[in-house]
Amino acid sequence: MAQFLWIEDFENNAAATAKTVFGGLLPYMDFNEDKEYLKDQLEKKGVFVELSFLEGLKFIYDDERLSRIDYILLDIDLDVDGGQLDEDNILENFTKFYDYDDTVDKKNPNIRANVLGNLKKEAGYHLYHELILIGFPHQNIIFCSNHGEKQKQILESFKKGRVKIPEIYTKDKNVSKWVIEKNRDQYTKLRRGIYEGCYEISENIKGENNLLINGFTKHEKRFSTDDMQNYLYIIKSFLPLRVLSSDKNKGKLNLFVKILVYEWEAADHVVYLLY
Repeated sequence: MAQFLWIEDFENNAAATAKTVFGGLLPYMDFNEDKEYLKDQLEKKGVFVELSFLEGLKFIYDDERLSRIDYILLDIDLDVDGGQLDEDNILENFTKFYDYDDTVDKKNPNIRANVLGNLKKEAGYHLYHELILIGFPHQNIIFCSNHGEKQKQILESFKKGRVKIPEIYTKDKNVSKWVIEKNRDQYTKLRRGIYEGCYEISENIKGENNLLINGFTKHEKRFSTDDMQNYLYIIKSFLPLRVLSSDKNKGKLNLFVKILVYEWEAADHVVYLLY
């Protein structure tokens, strides 16, 4: 299954909202109204939920966590910190866009509250911008909001920034259809399967004697744990998140197959029975 990141603060009706967006993909799930419980429910099914702008930023700044995501859904208007302490002062990188100077204005809580209120209204825009800067493909990101006035506001933000406007959905059957279609994408299935397989192998490597490939290849070609980690990294590098044009993608996939089987071509021609 494709892996989704959903940054959504669930201002109300968390269970109903989740069912509308992901119920088509997860028709047998009993969506819970409690946000934290719902977050755990969805994560077990490959939908990672972050409940605030700050937590969303922390997720997308974490290379390892973001590498496990195929598609992202962003709310527009988001709780800024979700009651979490901003220990790394991440928010200061964004409050400055609203003429907030922490060295001068921090003594006046009303000024900060007003700035955070404005940031809240455009939080989704800032998340999108950060994702694009990181290199996440815009084709794999959508906005999802039920508030028409918020949609108008974010459209203005994109126009001011001279940034191409992404797809904006309301939380209805159309966004559910988008989720189902992306989950069925053949390239995503291949890439996600390889990535998850590589991740599991990487996490379970405990030493050379633990590597099954060393039972097949010739002695002088034995893999060290570092060799295997590099092998897994190279395999994944041939399957970028952004789908290339058909000709380039075909060439990339051909190289992927060659790299995948290359080490096994050196195997001894011996049949092993595995129990």
